[in-house]
Amino acid sequence: MSNPTAKPVALVTGSSRGIGLAAAEALAREGFSVAINGLTADDELAAAAARVSRHGAPVIAVAFDVAELAAHEAALTKIEAELGPLTTLVNNAGVGVLKRGDLLDVTEESWDRCLTVNAKAMFFLSQVFARRLLARERSPLFHSIVNVTSSNSVAVAVQRSEYCASKAAASMVSKALAVRLGRENVAVYDVQPGLIATEMTAPVIDLLSRACGAGADAFFSARRRARGGRGRDCLARLRKAPLHDRTDDLGRCRHARSAILRSPMKIALPDAEGRLAEYSLSGNAIAGAALGPDRARVVYSAAHVVADPFTANEPSGRATVDWPKTLEFRRYLAGLGLGIAEAMDTAQRGMGLDWAGALELIRRTKAELPDALVANGCGTDHLDLSRSHSIDDVRRAYLDQVEAVQKLGGRIILMASRALVRAARGPDDYISVYSDVLDACDHPVILHWLGDMFDPQLAGYWGGQTFEPAMQTALAVIGANVRKVDGIKISLLDKDKEIVMRRLLPAGVKMYTGDDFNYPELIEGDEQGFSHALLGIFDPLAPAAAFAVQRLGEGDVSAFRATLDPTVPLARLIFPGADATLQDGRGLPGLAERLSGSLRDAERRAGDAAASLFHRGFQARGSMRSASRSGSGRHPHEAPPRSLRSLR
Repeated sequence: MSNPTAKPVALVTGSSRGIGLAAAEALAREGFSVAINGLTADDELAAAAARVSRHGAPVIAVAFDVAELAAHEAALTKIEAELGPLTTLVNNAGVGVLKRGDLLDVTEESWDRCLTVNAKAMFFLSQVFARRLLARERSPLFHSIVNVTSSNSVAVAVQRSEYCASKAAASMVSKALAVRLGRENVAVYDVQPGLIATEMTAPVIDLLSRACGAGADAFFSARRRARGGRGRDCLARLRKAPLHDRTDDLGRCRHARSAILRSPMKIALPDAEGRLAEYSLSGNAIAGAALGPDRARVVYSAAHVVADPFTANEPSGRATVDWPKTLEFRRYLAGLGLGIAEAMDTAQRGMGLDWAGALELIRRTKAELPDALVANGCGTDHLDLSRSHSIDDVRRAYLDQVEAVQKLGGRIILMASRALVRAARGPDDYISVYSDVLDACDHPVILHWLGDMFDPQLAGYWGGQTFEPAMQTALAVIGANVRKVDGIKISLLDKDKEIVMRRLLPAGVKMYTGDDFNYPELIEGDEQGFSHALLGIFDPLAPAAAFAVQRLGEGDVSAFRATLDPTVPLARLIFPGADATLQDGRGLPGLAERLSGSLRDAERRAGDAAASLFHRGFQARGSMRSASRSGSGRHPHEAPPRSLRSLR
């Protein structure tokens, strides 16, 4: 059984100095256990291990020559015995040429040395890592291979042609690994640094400094300005520092420290004519961090299901689910420390995923993640709405689904019922049905109030045609069953209504926000309380959500807002029909007719906020309590347009 609480473990080759040491320190700061590597068990390697361990992470030093292929298996066995299963391999070890000069004078020894260390060793160490990874049951953590090659994989340097050839080969190794391992949900990155100030490049930097004088500083300053001022001028500071101090500055350099988290990416999007057009993402990938056990908010991601692409999946028919990919995504969410709201409308419940399919989804998720925070949607969607039903029919339908889920050991989210709207004669019927159903629940449940802007058939829910009387009925249900209600999620796309109800909830009952447009403000809260989260948008924004809420728990409200505020345009892109459905009056069935423009234009409107999420979210998956404080909202997952559905 996979372990959702497992910690990430990384091996960084060639990490006794330079880029490798900076990468090892960056990983340690991000919560990785780290194995550092050098050619021999010398004082330099010991000092590097001590340096990395200062960041509070478990660290071991493993001395072996990456060029000795026979040593790879034993080295990885030793690391995993001491730190646990490896999740990340950073292939950083490399060598330069024996002597710079005319390519016509390159020796076989220098050629073989570069190709063996820089390409051959990388290939076969990655092979051993991948074989071990795929042979075992993996944790839900992000798994990756990061190959540090060079800008000289594409840029010619005639005086060290054998080095260039070896780095070009290494980059092709990265591409081949990416194609092979992408379908296994193992991400592969090819990082191609330019001139980075390390011991290996010190002679080049000194040569440039002597040749250019002040012009060298001007050159690097111009590069910094060309990057928008975000880079650091490493040269001026590192040239004056002793070699043993240079990795300190290197670790603070943007392009060295963050190399394993950032890489350029291009995606193909359909344009208005139905053709694919290339779009370059920009911005910085989110340095995702899993939520710890002491979190500021309870956070659920309402998770989607992955349709089997090789079978027909029509909205009017029963969905065919790709179970391995669907469960892999849930392991990913659990690995980030997020709760999972299972079998909700986000999972196409009632739109291809019927009750039988929903129960199978709940069963599989429980078996896969028995200890994870999972709440499961229960409703009355197995009732045939072409027939009339009594209040007792609705009551029994709710109880049937609750019983089925509780037999699996699952917790409950009570979803809104179309059948109850039709059968109820007033608020008393809602109070009666909900009280009986809550009485049958083994654990406190989450109530879900879904507004008619998402489902017109739910108009008048709770027996009231306007918000205030409907809210009073919901509060009456909660007040009469406080010990059976964990919280309520209202999906009305109105932050003011959510706040009003949040302030009226009994002590100990949470408000879960489901407002996909105002979630940063509602989760942050005010002097009178805050909302927890049960959000469909936290499906694609999972790494941002985990990172932001972790920062909030640490008291860094600025980092929380700086992470989530820029994602709101992407939420409006993913759920473009919310405003349209509010204006249309027909709910989501009228959405497709109101959508105009191309996805490419919408992507541009979303801005660069999308970049980090594609980087860390889609790419990472191989594709695309406080007393009276506590969440609402919903999103148009119920009937997405065909073009949006195809992107999932």
